Amino acid sequence: MKCNSEKAAGLVRFTIAFALAATGFWIFTICISSTALATDAETVRQQASSAIEQTHMVPESIAADTEKVDTPILEEKRVKSPVLEEQAFGTREQSVDKRAVSVDSQKSPSEEETRQFLSRQVFFAFNSSQLDEQAQALIREQAAWLAANPDVGIEIIGYCDQSGPQDYNMVLGKKRANAVKTFLERLGIAPQRLTEVSYGEQSPIRTTTNQTAARINRRVEFKIQPSA
Repeated sequence: MKCNSEKAAGLVRFTIAFALAATGFWIFTICISSTALATDAETVRQQASSAIEQTHMVPESIAADTEKVDTPILEEKRVKSPVLEEQAFGTREQSVDKRAVSVDSQKSPSEEETRQFLSRQVFFAFNSSQLDEQAQALIREQAAWLAANPDVGIEIIGYCDQSGPQDYNMVLGKKRANAVKTFLERLGIAPQRLTEVSYGEQSPIRTTTNQTAARINRRVEFKIQPSA
C-alpha cells in the first residue's frame, strides 16, 4: 500500500510539473508574439511617419522649383521697368513740349486785352464833343480794363477832321479828350492816371476830304504812358 501511495504522489507531482512547464511555454510564446507584434507596429509607424515626411517634402520641392522658375521672370520685369519708365517720361516730356509750343505760339490774354484797349477809338459827330451811346459803351470797356490794371496811366488824345481853322481844331480836340476823361472819372478811374491832349487835325487816319474820311478822323485815341 505504501508503495502505491508514493507512485501516486510522484505521478501527481509529474503532472503538476508538466502543467507548469506547459503553462510557462505558452506564456513564453505569448510574450514572443507580443514582442513581434510590437516590433511590427513600430515598423509600421516608422514607415507611416517616413511616408508622411516624404509627402510634406514634395510641396517644398515643388515650391523651390517654382521659386527658381519665377525669380527670373520677376527679375526680367524689373529689368524692363526702367525702359517703360523712360518711355513714359519721354511721352510726358513730349507732351509738355507740345504744350509749351502751343502757349508760345499764342499771345497771353493780358497782351491781347492791351492790344484791344489801344485799338479802340471814340468817334464824334461834326463839330461836337458830345458822347453818344456807342461812345459811352466803348468808354465803359476802357474803364473795365483800367480797373483791372490799376498801375497803368494813359493819354487820351483828341483829333479833328481837316475842316475849320487849325487853332479851332486844337481846342475842339481838347474838348473831346476832356469829355472822355470826365466820363472815365465818373466810372471810378482816378484822375491822376488820365492825361488829355489834343493834336487837332494832325495825324489823320485818312487824308482824303470826303465825309467818310472826315468821320473817321473825328476821334479820341488811347495811349499807355511809360512807367515813371
